Amino acid sequence: MDLIKIKQADKNDLEVLALLGRITWKETFASLFRRKEDVANYIDNNFSISIIKSFLKNPNACFWIAYLNEFPVGYAKIEMHVDSNLVKGKNACKLHNFYVLNDFHSMKIGLQLWNKILEKVKEQKCDKMWLSVLHTNDKAIQFYKENNFYRVSDFNFEIGTDSFLMNIMVREFK
Repeated sequence: MDLIKIKQADKNDLEVLALLGRITWKETFASLFRRKEDVANYIDNNFSISIIKSFLKNPNACFWIAYLNEFPVGYAKIEMHVDSNLVKGKNACKLHNFYVLNDFHSMKIGLQLWNKILEKVKEQKCDKMWLSVLHTNDKAIQFYKENNFYRVSDFNFEIGTDSFLMNIMVREFK
């Protein structure tokens, strides 16, 4: 029987978070780029040990790592008290990252990770959670819609020579 464990990450998990971030982001997005160097630059600038360390020091940020039989297979990151121009709330939070390695998608690990996120959001009494998702990522958009998110706007996100249309989605909590 497979054992799934979700652990709140801390400073001892820097390398695991950086590696999971790099791999899951590349699995999800690398094929969309025209230039490999743009992928490498983005990964280096967003999933370095120093970047992860700075986020872990942020008292409003929270990371979790999903393990399957003690092997790290996914992670999530939320940040409390984050408004945007399009999402205002008394206590809004942003879902920055929510990824599971491709080989483990069918094992419902993401659902257990999602439940940890929701526990934290409710514990912090957030009234809204928002995120951005690639407009062509139908699987993710469907998951968010099934979990009561709705689209409020979109924006172009440029990485290197490529531009991506991102949807901003929001879920309200009562």
